[in-house]
Amino acid sequence: MILLLVGSLFFASDFGFTKEISQPSAADSLIQPPLEPIIDADIKVPLIDFKDVKVKDILIALAKTHGLNFWVSPEIIDIGSVYLENVLLVDALQFIVERYNLTYSKEGNIISFFQTKPVPIEIPTYVNCVDGKLTINVKDLLLNEFINMIIDSCGCNVVLEQGTSGVITGYLRDADFEQGLIAVLDANNLNLRRDENIYYISSYAAQERKVKRAFGINVDKNKVSLNVANVDLRSLIEDLASKLGLDIFIYGNIAGTVTASVKDLSSKNVFDYILNDTNYTYRVVDNVYFFGSSTLPEVNKSSLIKLENMKAENIIELILSWFSANWTFLV
Repeated sequence: MILLLVGSLFFASDFGFTKEISQPSAADSLIQPPLEPIIDADIKVPLIDFKDVKVKDILIALAKTHGLNFWVSPEIIDIGSVYLENVLLVDALQFIVERYNLTYSKEGNIISFFQTKPVPIEIPTYVNCVDGKLTINVKDLLLNEFINMIIDSCGCNVVLEQGTSGVITGYLRDADFEQGLIAVLDANNLNLRRDENIYYISSYAAQERKVKRAFGINVDKNKVSLNVANVDLRSLIEDLASKLGLDIFIYGNIAGTVTASVKDLSSKNVFDYILNDTNYTYRVVDNVYFFGSSTLPEVNKSSLIKLENMKAENIIELILSWFSANWTFLV
């Protein structure tokens, strides 16, 4: 007897599925023997119609309707729609298995269905550095192995400070070498500093507040563009000075964060904008930048000033007026 299967709670969909069941080739058989047919009986079903139903419920409904013994794994949680006309039940089951990435096994007259577990894709581990651009694809790579790959590929000098260890995970493509390396290490709770042409890698101390480095800095000739959010103020000054090739001294503790999105600032004025409305300032003496609090003392310096065509009494008056403008006398 041929049964017409139409679920009482389901309605016909607006589309149909057709699939040609192809037999595995001889070459495929040598690699992996094909599974035997899900069922042996040639049962033809005029209509199978399910819409937005759990796949495991579709299989159970088919088993109950046709007197079959199915066991369905609870891992099968997909929702599916099936509309098939005049199809062999074995083909319909095969279609459902392939469409929803299932597998099955047979023990006597009991058929068990399982969710196929995806095979993890092996991603090759590599570090590549070309023309100052860094490409990284590593996952859970030992830190010392990562450093060796950086040295071999980029030809730079890297020192791992004592007591620093761990694993590295990171993915970069054609990033600026220094910014990319800072980003990957920072994401793995490691700090990078440079002393001339040597890079030093260390762990953040447990009690140390991890500061956010300034990655969005671009310098083109005498123009500076910034795109940073909540970056550490001191780090921004250091990174910007490094990119501009400036010699700097920092006095005391410079704290706070900066958010900025500006383009084409003059390199001569960029620190004026950064330190505006803060408690910090800077001075430039002999092309050296001195940063510190707003009470930063003047740098001791003496200069011989040649004065011409000025009366002696006017010189005394000039000196006194300068002292009055720059000093406060308490008597």
